[in-house]
Amino acid sequence: MKKVSNDNVLSTHLERFVHYLQYNKNASPKTVENYTLWINRFIDCVGDIDVSTIKQIHILDFKMQLAQMGLSPKTANYHVIALRSFFKFLFRSDIETLAPEKIDLAKIPPRQVSYLLESEIKRILEIAREDTSLKGSRDYAILQTLYGTGLRVTELITLKISDIKL
Repeated sequence: MKKVSNDNVLSTHLERFVHYLQYNKNASPKTVENYTLWINRFIDCVGDIDVSTIKQIHILDFKMQLAQMGLSPKTANYHVIALRSFFKFLFRSDIETLAPEKIDLAKIPPRQVSYLLESEIKRILEIAREDTSLKGSRDYAILQTLYGTGLRVTELITLKISDIKL
């Protein structure tokens, strides 16, 4: 699309928003990278237009484009969340644009959680116990800890000795 030459276009405010994320919000580099990518996708969809001209139809067009790209509703919602954050930034900066609360997320079905049966857990532990090597002993201890405490794998990975109270 055609680029408008004024200070109120999306790309100009995106630069300011990126600085805001980096220096005011202390966002992680990955968050900044993703938000920039996702908001640039919005700009590619609607054009580098004046922010005061953005309407609900632009958001709908963007959501339709994300669906046509084959993105799942959950992934598309990440784009919409970034866009909503961008519009909140504009709103707080007293820049006239679409109200962020008018940008809705797609409904996501609840995540299906599956559990192992007790017999399956016992079989996994038996197999791990059969390996008498150092690695096998370590794996068995890890599995016992996960099963016995209910920790998540990421919690176990970040666990420090000082976190353990015997």
